[in-house]
Amino acid sequence: MKKITLAIALVVLLCLTACGKVETKPQPPDQTDAGASEELPAQTPEVPSEDNVIDGHTIDDVMEEIESDGIAEKLISLGLTEEEADEGSKILRQCGVPSIDLCEPTDPNATVDGLVCFREKLDDDRVLIFTMENRNIFYVALNGEDLYDEDLGGFLKRFDDVHIPETYLSEPVKINLRDKTESVLDKYFPNATRYYDAWGFGREDNKFMVQCQISDGSILSGDWIYAYVWYEAQIEGEFTVVGVKINGQQYASRIASLVVCFLSSTRPRGFSGSFLIIFMRSPPPSVGLQRV
Repeated sequence: MKKITLAIALVVLLCLTACGKVETKPQPPDQTDAGASEELPAQTPEVPSEDNVIDGHTIDDVMEEIESDGIAEKLISLGLTEEEADEGSKILRQCGVPSIDLCEPTDPNATVDGLVCFREKLDDDRVLIFTMENRNIFYVALNGEDLYDEDLGGFLKRFDDVHIPETYLSEPVKINLRDKTESVLDKYFPNATRYYDAWGFGREDNKFMVQCQISDGSILSGDWIYAYVWYEAQIEGEFTVVGVKINGQQYASRIASLVVCFLSSTRPRGFSGSFLIIFMRSPPPSVGLQRV
């Protein structure tokens, strides 16, 4: 009996000894109350899958993007429906019109439901107009030349086919023409003439015009009258007098062939619709210059 009791006591002692050697892992402090955020595992960069890889060969050729000319959109903003704007844009594109972005009605009270004319100054040399009646375009013109006229069968001419006359004059040419004009006009007055420093010059291709104000020395009142001399450019830059007008009266030229030295110069072509007048000074207080 004693042996059994001793054996049981030995087993219990061994168990207690073994339990005492078990290590316990310390628990990390709870950081929630301290306000510290929980650390997250570092994220690794995403590797594209094979499905996202482009399978193809690149080339050096570049395709131009197709952009709208904005004509149909502008017509819609003017009051047309999409279908009406599509028909109108076909007419304008047929005529080669590049844009109507700045077109506005000449009459602010007119609408597309009636008769309305739209005008746009494309630049200093070109003016585009097109006219609608009952929401349909029936007339298009550039610088007064018909591009489209419904009454004449529709399409007539393309935008680029309209001739744009040259209007540029260099300073040396204007000075030379001024001097020659004085010599032409002096022959129409028996007394000494005076010229007011308010000269105007115009050009349309090979046609030139000079405008000035002149006073006959015999006029005691000192009134200034308008005078004009027209020239036509000839071969090798020579100029011929083709017309004279003094105080509203046209006169026959007293010089059959006046040659004016023409100093050539280059500049992009332009158009003014009529002669381009360039004034060097303001007129006398009592006289207002007229544009011709």
